[in-house]
Amino acid sequence: MTEMTLAEFTTLHHQRSAERPKIFLLLSHDKPASKRQIVDMEIPVGAQFPESFRRFLMEFGGGSFGLMNVFSADPASDYYLPDRQRKAQKALPRGCYAISDDYCGGWYVLVSKEGKLDNQIWYWNNDEGLKPTEFANVFELVAGCAYGT
Repeated sequence: MTEMTLAEFTTLHHQRSAERPKIFLLLSHDKPASKRQIVDMEIPVGAQFPESFRRFLMEFGGGSFGLMNVFSADPASDYYLPDRQRKAQKALPRGCYAISDDYCGGWYVLVSKEGKLDNQIWYWNNDEGLKPTEFANVFELVAGCAYGT
């Protein structure tokens, strides 16, 4: 099975936004990120994020997104990724980079393999540790968690 693409996610996003507009009116997401904001976000974190996550941030921003949040490249956001990573890093295993949380103490993360972050989304919590999810990239994570696909 192939990974969800930006085009497929964009179509799904517009469809779900039209079907259930109230969940998108309650909390708005951050503005799309510039390439500069992404680089500025990656420097303090010490990792370069995969292209799919960068594209998500450049197209959709971060912050509240449907029924979940995605950490953001906007330094004014409550969901600014470097701030969230500093908090998560106290609990996460080395080489894990938080891109979202589950509001219950768990984190959706990208894992560094040989110095590079992979697209695969992992989940970490205190009870079960680090486990791979069914989400091959951030588009599938948001589609599954925010839209229930």
